[in-house]
Amino acid sequence: MAPGQHHDGVLAVVGHLHDRDTRAAAGPPDRLQVHAGVGQGGERDLGIRVAAHGADQGDLGAEQRRSDRLIGALAAGQHRHGAAQDRLARLRVPLERDHEVRVDGPDDGDAPGGAWNHVRSLPRPRPPQGHEWKEHAAREHNGVMPTDAPIDLLPDAPAVPGPGDGVPVQGLLLDVDGPVASPVTRTVPAGIIADLLTLASAGWPVVFNTGRSDAFIREQVMEPMLAAGIPSGVTFHAVCEKGATWFSFTADGAGQVFVDRELALPASFADDVRDLVEEKYADLMFFDETKLSMVSVEQSLDATNAAYLEGQRLFDDDALDILHSHDMGACRLDREEPNSHGDIDYRVDPTIISTDFESVRVGKDLGAERALTLVAPLTEIPPIWRTVGDSRTDYAMADYLHEQGFDVAHVDVRPADGVPVKPYEVMTEGSLVHEEAGAAFLARCVASLG
Repeated sequence: MAPGQHHDGVLAVVGHLHDRDTRAAAGPPDRLQVHAGVGQGGERDLGIRVAAHGADQGDLGAEQRRSDRLIGALAAGQHRHGAAQDRLARLRVPLERDHEVRVDGPDDGDAPGGAWNHVRSLPRPRPPQGHEWKEHAAREHNGVMPTDAPIDLLPDAPAVPGPGDGVPVQGLLLDVDGPVASPVTRTVPAGIIADLLTLASAGWPVVFNTGRSDAFIREQVMEPMLAAGIPSGVTFHAVCEKGATWFSFTADGAGQVFVDRELALPASFADDVRDLVEEKYADLMFFDETKLSMVSVEQSLDATNAAYLEGQRLFDDDALDILHSHDMGACRLDREEPNSHGDIDYRVDPTIISTDFESVRVGKDLGAERALTLVAPLTEIPPIWRTVGDSRTDYAMADYLHEQGFDVAHVDVRPADGVPVKPYEVMTEGSLVHEEAGAAFLARCVASLG
């Protein structure tokens, strides 16, 4: 491998984003070719994140490690270490596993294998705090950053305004049903669409953190935004199914949807729930065919909410029996039904218009963590965040951000359910609820821009 040059960047192994294992982690490529930069002839390449050697090791070489055939290196060259690291920080497809790439210089005088300390490893000593999220993005869940485009092809987020440019940039982490989309019509008001576009154009990271499917977000949120006009350089992110799936979208449309298969429920259970709905509850609800990980049913638009809620508890009891028949330990609120080993791996989560069957590992806190890893490669993570939700479980977004050291406040658009005592500010919009409260909050955010 040649000595470092000023144009050196991340060395991408020629491979494709579909070359991943069952955990969606980058797998070994079929070829050993490497090149400087990301993207080769329009191919969507897998990037390798490594730390740069100093200029005194300009004869940097790379050798293949064991049988996995992953090789690569980044040579900094004279006075280019900082610049090289800056480019590395923007990598969007990091490797999760430590020491995937061995970098060594044949004449640098160290012992064989002595250059391991030059590899950018990904330890998890503790949850990152505030500004450290730029580095923490390197070990996003399952080792995959959510984009289906090379770095050079996905528009950058707008530059973050400096301290003298007015109101500080804030991150927005938004539940969708209730704060953004009407729980009655399931659509998003035009005013909310317009305000979200305005805030994103001002450099505010906007991430949807929802139990909804990616299909719902594309149809009810992304498409109206595209129709209104997403400015060039603006990227929105959606963490769906409570952290189990995620994707990003720009003026060019939606990127690839990523799924954490370890969180998916068995297809046989989904089939039984579908049959239950068709046989007993078709007048009240429908089976959501768009979910990729969880299993969900939802109130039919032609059913009254009162009738749905009355039938929901009966349905949930029947569904718990199905879980038991599959030996799937589950809980619903205060009811627990462990599996034959005494474990509870699944949750039945009723809402005012749906019931979700999900892994106990998903939640709005997992969604918040994924949100930060989505934002980090595009812009600096703002220290101030506002989370918005309509249920008690939505507070987990703010809980997580507060634990990570961010300045957070939560906007509750349905406070009648009870406002818990929290170590951060909880905001409401007077007598307004659901999407009307969400619209009022976003309008105030826009007004603060001046």
